[in-house]
Amino acid sequence: MEEQTSSSQDLLVDETACASLKDTTRWSGIISIVLMICMGFIALGLIAFLFLGTNLAPYFNKYGSTNFSGLSSGMVSGMIGMIFFIMLLCVGVITYYLYRFSTQTRKGIDWKDQLVLEKGISSLRIYLAISCVFSIFSLLSAIFKLIKLL
Repeated sequence: MEEQTSSSQDLLVDETACASLKDTTRWSGIISIVLMICMGFIALGLIAFLFLGTNLAPYFNKYGSTNFSGLSSGMVSGMIGMIFFIMLLCVGVITYYLYRFSTQTRKGIDWKDQLVLEKGISSLRIYLAISCVFSIFSLLSAIFKLIKLL
């Protein structure tokens, strides 16, 4: 009696799976384009803080919940600029892998090229891993804030 071994070479993608993957690539493409637009707004905010940052410290002292009185206005704008830059970097990395999944998977399906399809699926794996790390950090942050309130 022979044992049957399955490998990734035996995996076939039928028409139903191809249609589902194409639909998934369409939605991931739309989401990545929306994220790119958000990145543009974040970049505009970063540029605005670079030019207007020296004038913002009095507003934060007046309306903000944090006291910036010990910091110079340049330091306040630098901190805000750094926060915007980190946000831009995080969104940029996530968007890159989501867009790459969308384009590579669609090309792999359309051209019936297994290597290109594998690159697309690998990009999805990286995207999901990065999203999971960010989600865990957000969850831990929320838990620590909740514990701090108690």
